[in-house]
Amino acid sequence: SHLTPFDKLCLFSDISNRVKAISSEKQVQLHLLFSTHYQANIQKQKPILPDLPILKRGEFNDVHFVSHCKLNILGKKLSLQNELVSVLLTNRRGGMARIHLDPGRIESKYDCLLGANLNPNFPEDRHIFVTRARLWINADGFLTPLDLKNLAEFSIHPYPTWRFIASAGSGKTVELFYSVTMLEGKNTVIAKFSRPIQHSADSWGIELSDSAEVRITVRLDIEDRNFHTETHRNPGTDFHFDSHTQELQDKAGFRFKPSESRELVSWVTSGIFHHQPEWSHLEYPVEATRGMTNHGDCYSPGWFEVPIKKGDTVYLIISTESDNSHSNIKITNLDHQEKQSQASIFEETDYFGLGLLSAMEHFLVKRGSKTSVIAGYPWFLDWGRDALIFVRGLVSANKFEDAKSVLELFAEFFRDGTLPNCLFGDHEGNRDTVDAPLWFGVACHDLMQALAGTSGHKAYRELMNQKIHPKGYTFKDILVQIAQNFIKGTFNGIRVDKASGLVWSPAHFTWMDTNYPACTPREGYAVEIQALWFHLLDILAGLSDEPEIRVWKDLSEFGKTNFLKYFWLSDKGYLADVLLCKSGVSAIHAVPDDALRPNSLFPIIFGVVKNQMARQTVAIVQKYLVVPGAVRSLAPLPVNQELPIYSADGCCLNNPREPYFGKYQGPEDTQRKPAYHNGTAWTWLMPVFAEALARAWDYHPEAVKTAMSYLKTMEHLLVDGCLEQIPEIIDGDIPHQHRGCDAQAWSVSEALRVWRLLKTCQRG
Repeated sequence: SHLTPFDKLCLFSDISNRVKAISSEKQVQLHLLFSTHYQANIQKQKPILPDLPILKRGEFNDVHFVSHCKLNILGKKLSLQNELVSVLLTNRRGGMARIHLDPGRIESKYDCLLGANLNPNFPEDRHIFVTRARLWINADGFLTPLDLKNLAEFSIHPYPTWRFIASAGSGKTVELFYSVTMLEGKNTVIAKFSRPIQHSADSWGIELSDSAEVRITVRLDIEDRNFHTETHRNPGTDFHFDSHTQELQDKAGFRFKPSESRELVSWVTSGIFHHQPEWSHLEYPVEATRGMTNHGDCYSPGWFEVPIKKGDTVYLIISTESDNSHSNIKITNLDHQEKQSQASIFEETDYFGLGLLSAMEHFLVKRGSKTSVIAGYPWFLDWGRDALIFVRGLVSANKFEDAKSVLELFAEFFRDGTLPNCLFGDHEGNRDTVDAPLWFGVACHDLMQALAGTSGHKAYRELMNQKIHPKGYTFKDILVQIAQNFIKGTFNGIRVDKASGLVWSPAHFTWMDTNYPACTPREGYAVEIQALWFHLLDILAGLSDEPEIRVWKDLSEFGKTNFLKYFWLSDKGYLADVLLCKSGVSAIHAVPDDALRPNSLFPIIFGVVKNQMARQTVAIVQKYLVVPGAVRSLAPLPVNQELPIYSADGCCLNNPREPYFGKYQGPEDTQRKPAYHNGTAWTWLMPVFAEALARAWDYHPEAVKTAMSYLKTMEHLLVDGCLEQIPEIIDGDIPHQHRGCDAQAWSVSEALRVWRLLKTCQRG
C-alpha cells in the first residue's frame, strides 16, 4: 500500500521461468513485486528487474536433457538446455534452411536443409528439395553418428558451425568441424567439413594418431514438394525419384531433375558418391500439436564417402541453380563471410542489440528491383502491415536504402487510399486492411525524419516531396490521398465518422484479423486505428501551409477529443478495445468493448493518451497481459460484450463471456484460430509495452531503466528455439511454449527499434 503507481510497475508478472512443472490445466499467474526504492537500497548497480534464466524443456514435460555442448551466441558461451533449438539460414531471395543442432533431427515438415524459392524475381511458396543431412564419422574403423551426443560446441557466427568430438574407440577421439551457409541470391547451400591439425585445448579423449584413417559419411534425404505438403512413399513416388535421379559424370555426386523447371544437384569436392537409394520415415511432432498430418517420408539417392586427414577441408555443394552456375562456383568463395554492416549503432558489448541487428538481415528479400520483407519463417511471405512496421526497425538500424526501397515497393501498389494486405507471388492479395496505409504514413515519417537529421523541418518537407509512385505521386501526395479517401470513404469500406472524427473499419481489417471462423472481427472503431489516424493527420499538418495546416490540425484535435470521451472506461481504468457497431453507425452510438487487449498501448506511444490515464493503462496491461518476452492478446478476465466463436457447423467453440484461450495448439479452425488473438501472447507487442511504459512516465530515468528490463526479457527467446531469432507467438499460459513462426520480422524489428530508443534515452 506504501508503493506509488510507478513502484508497482517495477514488477515482473508471471515468473513461470523460475518454477518447475506447474500444471498446464490451471491458469496460474505469479507476480513478483520490486519496489524501485527497495531495489536501489539492496544494490544500486543492479537493474530493476532480474535477468531471466533460459526455460529448459525438461522443466515442463518431465524430459531430462543433459548435454556437454556449449552455445556461442550473443557474445556468451551458454550450456545447451533445449535439445530442439534450431538455426535459420536465408538467401535474400525467400529461400531458407532450418536445421537443428542435431543435424539429422526432424521435428516439423518445415525443417529443411534447402527450401528453395524457385522464382528468381519475387518470393513465392518455398519448395523443399533437401530435408536433412545425416552424418557419420568412421574413425579408424569405429563408426559414430555425428549428433548431439558428441557435439562439443556450436557457434552461430560468422556462420553456423558444429564442433564434434567423436569416439574412435579405446579412449581415442577425433575432432571435426561442420559448417553450413547459404549463398546470397542463390538456392545454394554450402556445407564445409574441416579437421584441425591438432585437438582443441578443451577436447576430450586421446587424440587419434595421424596414420589412422578417417572418413565422413553423408546421406542427403531429398523431397520434391511444396513446403506446406508432405511426401508419402508409394509406387508413384518410388518411380518419381528413381527415374529422375542419376549420378554425375564429372563430379562425385548426383542430379535429381524431375522437370525442366526443377533440378537439384549435389556433389563433394573430394570423395566418392555411392548410388544406393533408401527411404526414411519421418514423424512431425510439431504438426501433431497443430492437428495436422504428422508424418511423411523422404528419399535418399545414395551416400557420400569423404576421406579427411588432419588439416583437410572438404565442401559439399547443394544447389538448384543451372549447370553454368555450378561450374562457376569458386572453392575460394565458399567460406561465407558475415556482413558487419551497421554494427556501430550498438556498443560491442551490447549483445542483445547486436543479436537483433543480425536477425533483421534474414527478412530482407528482393522483389524485382525493390526490397521486400518476409513476414516470418518458415511459412509467411510478404505482408503489408508487417513490412511497413519492419521499416521502422530498418530506419533505427540506419538501413535507409532498404527502408526506402520497401516504401517504394508498396507505393507502387497504392490505390485510392488503400494498400494490399499481402503479396502472393506476382500478384497482390486482398486489400482487407485499415492499418497498412496508416503504417505506411508512420514509416514514411520515421524515414524522412532520420534522413533529415539535424538539417531541420525544411529538409524533412523536401524529402517528403520526393516522387515515389509510377504516376508521379510524392510521399506527401500518397499520405494526403490516404487521408482524403478515408474521409470520403474507401472502396473497401473504411470511412471517417463525421460526427466524431474517428475511423470506422469493417470486420477483420485490423492486425487481429482471424477469420473463418470469425474470432476477432473488431468491426467498428478500433482503438489503435484511431492512434494511427491521428498520427497521420499530425504528419500532414506538419507538411502543410496555411490554410491547409488548420484543416488537418482541427480534424486531429476534434478526433482526439472524442477519442478520450468515448474510449476511456473510467470504471475499468483502461481504454475500450473497439467501439462496436455496424457500417453507418456513428461512434457516438457505438458500444464500447471492455475486453482488455494490448491495442490500448498504441495511443500512448503515439502521444494521444498521456499522464495518469497512460499510467493506469500501462499498469493494468502489465498486470493482466505481460508475460516473459511477450504480451497476451486478451486478458484472462470476463467481458461484458460477449465474443462467441462458431464453427462451420454452428457449434460455439468458446465461452463467450470468458473468451480467453491460454494455449495455441490443436486443430486450426476449432482451437488455434480461436486462441490466436484471444490470449496467445505476441512478441512484437513487448517492445510496444516497453515504449508505452517509458512514455507514460515521460522517459524518467527509472522508467527507461524499467522499460529496458522488460524488453530484455525477450533475450531468452533469442537463445531458445530458433537461435538469434524471436518467435511470432508464445502461449499465454505458462510455460509459454513457443508457437507459430520460429522467426518473426516485426518482433525483431520492433525490439531493435525500441531498444535503440531506450538506449538513446538512457545516454541522455
